[in-house]
Amino acid sequence: MALFRLKKDTEEKKTSKDVAISDSKKEKEKETIKSTKDKSEEKVVKSIKLKNKSINSDVLSLNYNKDVQSVLKHSRVTEKVTVQSERGVYVFDVAPRATKKDVAEAIIALYKVTPKKINIAKVPSKRVRMRKQQNKYGIKSGGKKAYVYVKKGDTIDIV
Repeated sequence: MALFRLKKDTEEKKTSKDVAISDSKKEKEKETIKSTKDKSEEKVVKSIKLKNKSINSDVLSLNYNKDVQSVLKHSRVTEKVTVQSERGVYVFDVAPRATKKDVAEAIIALYKVTPKKINIAKVPSKRVRMRKQQNKYGIKSGGKKAYVYVKKGDTIDIV
């Protein structure tokens, strides 16, 4: 029984010290909370939403560890695309493993424009016949293309 009594005596001594320490810890926590609130008010983060997922322009993390320029291969230039670009829709050929989030981050980083919506479509590979050698066939490579919708005032300059 003496062991339990000794334990009680030491606990009583610790509680008086803990009260003093806990008060000082609370003051420090209040100071840190105030400092984080000040920092958060100063920092303005530009973010967009794509189907309930938000993307911050500060953090550009791609899913498969490639840089931003490798996501967008090049822009598609066709008659259909030029008509759509007047309405704020731009079309790019993208990497085969690129996602909507990757494309959105690449557009923000390269063109400084936040996309309103992004659609991705797969382009199937096609079998083509050679003109001069009519019995030979080849394969036209497929890939992936992304339709990037931009707000009315924003434009993307494609050279």
